[in-house]
Amino acid sequence: MTLLPAFSVAESGFGGDVGEVLRETDLRVGPSDRSESLGRLPSGTIVLLKGRREAGFWLVEVELEDGALEGWLTENSVNRSGTPKVSQPPREASPNSPSNGVSADRDTGRKGQFRPRRKVRVPKDEGLLLRREKSFFYGLHARGNFNILETDTDDFYYLGLGFTVGAHLGFYWIRNLPLRLEAAYTISSGVAAENDVLLQIGFFDLSAQIQYPIINRLELFGGVQYSNGISINDIPTTINIAAPADLSSIYLFVGGGYRIPSGDFLDFIIRARYSISFLRAPIGIQSFGVGVSIEFSG
Repeated sequence: MTLLPAFSVAESGFGGDVGEVLRETDLRVGPSDRSESLGRLPSGTIVLLKGRREAGFWLVEVELEDGALEGWLTENSVNRSGTPKVSQPPREASPNSPSNGVSADRDTGRKGQFRPRRKVRVPKDEGLLLRREKSFFYGLHARGNFNILETDTDDFYYLGLGFTVGAHLGFYWIRNLPLRLEAAYTISSGVAAENDVLLQIGFFDLSAQIQYPIINRLELFGGVQYSNGISINDIPTTINIAAPADLSSIYLFVGGGYRIPSGDFLDFIIRARYSISFLRAPIGIQSFGVGVSIEFSG
């Protein structure tokens, strides 16, 4: 249900074309998919086109009960066919206004800096909808790992490469602090230079992690993982393992990622992480991994 009220052009006091939002989309600070989102406008929201178009975006104004907010919407998210044209009242030119029509922030002097037309008090129900954050997400991920395997009987390490593939889902526990749950299949392997023996172990992983977004689409994360051993290759008799489950362990991991938006609801994420197992006998495992995630949100 649309809670943002459709406004009357006559009451708005501003000129321009009236448009209708065709699908739920972000109202952004600048004319770019990478610009900060001011919130999400639901389908059917009525907006006022301010007459500026740049890089496939329209500058629009959203009229609320106690004021208005300005921002940018993509051209294909606004329907302006058949909308009425109203005259715009003349405005006095300001000596501080640039001649090319691009607004400048008087405090910083930087062109294109977003400033609200005026400060407004947004009613609680409208504010919750307009500034609603994404509430859940899900996706797939894959990662390549460099493994360090240490046994309790050998005085050397088994080094090698492995991989992880899986799926994840999550929700925003509190604002800007999402909780991500993962299920994955992992192969950890390593070869000892001293005897050329290969150790290769398969795990089924379940993990929970907290993500914390920081500047420039970077994010940090950390969590805990339980890995259940499900397969193992032929290993030296010096290592006392009766079944793959003997290698099941709890891991702690930390890492960071960089998010690349691809539309309103799809992101690609590059992630790097380090993990270490609590179990040190008969085999302890450390892992350094780099991978990618594809993530949908809503």
